[in-house]
Amino acid sequence: MLQYQTRIDGARIQLLTIKESTVLFMKKKQYENHTFYELVKVNLERKKSSKQEELIRLVSYNMIFLFWKIGNILNEIAINKLVFKDEAEIVSKISGGFSSIFGRYFDIKNISLMRQLAEKYSITTIRKIGPHIHWDHIQELMTLESDEELFFYIKLINEQSLNVNQLKDAISERVFLKENKKLGTHLSFIGLKMDPNFKRMLVVEYFSSSEGSAFYQLIGLDGISRSLPNLLVADEVLLRLSNNILSAIKEFQSTTDYFLNIYYNNMFWDFGNDILRLIEHKETIDIKKIEALANDLNGGNDIFFDKELLFDSISFANQYKIPGSQLDISRGINWEQIRVLLKLDDLSQQRFCAEKVVNERLSLEDLNEFIASNRLNSAHLKLERLEQQKIQIQNNQISKKNNVKLEVISNTVEDQELPDFNSSKSIFNNLAFCRFVTSF
Repeated sequence: MLQYQTRIDGARIQLLTIKESTVLFMKKKQYENHTFYELVKVNLERKKSSKQEELIRLVSYNMIFLFWKIGNILNEIAINKLVFKDEAEIVSKISGGFSSIFGRYFDIKNISLMRQLAEKYSITTIRKIGPHIHWDHIQELMTLESDEELFFYIKLINEQSLNVNQLKDAISERVFLKENKKLGTHLSFIGLKMDPNFKRMLVVEYFSSSEGSAFYQLIGLDGISRSLPNLLVADEVLLRLSNNILSAIKEFQSTTDYFLNIYYNNMFWDFGNDILRLIEHKETIDIKKIEALANDLNGGNDIFFDKELLFDSISFANQYKIPGSQLDISRGINWEQIRVLLKLDDLSQQRFCAEKVVNERLSLEDLNEFIASNRLNSAHLKLERLEQQKIQIQNNQISKKNNVKLEVISNTVEDQELPDFNSSKSIFNNLAFCRFVTSF
């Protein structure tokens, strides 16, 4: 059986101390004033809120980047002016074709804004502002001339939950000139928090939208498999531009889904790691306290947290102690599959199964069947032998050259080719994920 560093024994759970070198996020004095239970509860509530913001900002950035990218594609029209007598005609046709599939984001007004966005801002600026804005604010924000004004009003949107009309009023009233002298302007969003109303507005649009909503259509739960309308395939240039836009949308769908899943999986590692970081000495926690903690975190409704989830989170953090190592089994698989993997005997088996899930697109049922069929050990041993032979060959080759040590460099997320988007397996269809991100 798995040698849990966090082990469940009857009605109690024994949490073992982690390395003394681990930095505790609270001072020792705070331990004297609060019970362990109180510290865990407060920290997990804070972590839950911050993780919701991370997920929201990820979607916001990907959307702004998508529209910036489409703007650049559409600006190729200028290069092909000789092909079209009327540039407005091609914009109109692309708008008509894509809005019929993906909704309001592709109406004439928004397509014009995409082109302006690409002309006005570099990718560096998009990376800075993208996570902190909503597309509906773009038109007003692009009227600003300086980076100082841009950053100031974006902060105002986040902190005061300004809608489009309120932002327009703030700009016309030159709030920047009045407040900047008192507050100063820093071209950074470090520490910026979302106002609860702004957060709620984005959550409603991104994660609790109805099937007819624009975001629902854009993310691919409706329409991505449809072929392009005839008006977009009749002309060679129109077809090329349309295919480029469609590729950008598909990339947005797969990237958003892939990284939301990683962030979500990593969140549970963070939950478990934070509990362990609060442990200064060996601590025994009654399961009833864990149940009470889960209920408190859910307002007593037991919607998201439960004791088994908290146990698995602690186990996840214990087994993958080095920050970043948890990514070995977090990429391309879902949290329920990770919970299955955590029950395996060793980490190499977990990594092997995680890779198999990704490569063969295994469902949770497929994964359980593969493990239960006893095929895991033979397949894993065969892979280990192949890996050992590969490493031996590499070592021999290096030794012949300059006798230097072989360095094994793990793949980063950027090195990996993202899987094609599958709407039926999308994280947006994960009820537990949607309950978490929409709970306040």
